[in-house]
Amino acid sequence: AKHYVAVNIALPNNAATRADANPGHNDNFADGEAKEYQVNDVTLVFYTAEAGDYTFKQAVSANPSPWANNGTEDNITLSGNTGAIKVDHADISHVLVLVNAEGLTADYTGKTFSEFNVALTKTAEEIIGAAGDDFFMSNAPYYDGETFTTLVPVTLKSTENEALESAANVKVERAAAKVQVV
Repeated sequence: AKHYVAVNIALPNNAATRADANPGHNDNFADGEAKEYQVNDVTLVFYTAEAGDYTFKQAVSANPSPWANNGTEDNITLSGNTGAIKVDHADISHVLVLVNAEGLTADYTGKTFSEFNVALTKTAEEIIGAAGDDFFMSNAPYYDGETFTTLVPVTLKSTENEALESAANVKVERAAAKVQVV
């Protein structure tokens, strides 16, 4: 049987709030640059839920080219989608999205999510790229109605069209943030 899944991915795009004891004192903030939202590669890591953890099933590289003109505002990419992706396992239940992770991720083959989910010990340059255009991003925490988790549930479908109609929605966040202190 054929199994397909689709994922809609939302990049960080909401302005965060901050506290200021003296409002109006320093409200001159520089905008982010389009390269900070650049999507160079996307990897979907699929798991199945087993015995209180998640077991690795398959990793699929998704083509980032559809992101170039999808969901952009002021030249900043806000979202993208993977289209329908054929997967090899009927028991896939969750996905981890890794954006701009080429060369950063440990081997997830044969590992549970707990084993893979270790602290990322890389320099800031390794996380954002030497030119500042390769920001590593992965799933933002997800609330499933009972607990917070990282992996997002996916539903496998037997046709590409069905997969596209029931695409999982995953929000990602950067592993690093740009801060300027003056």
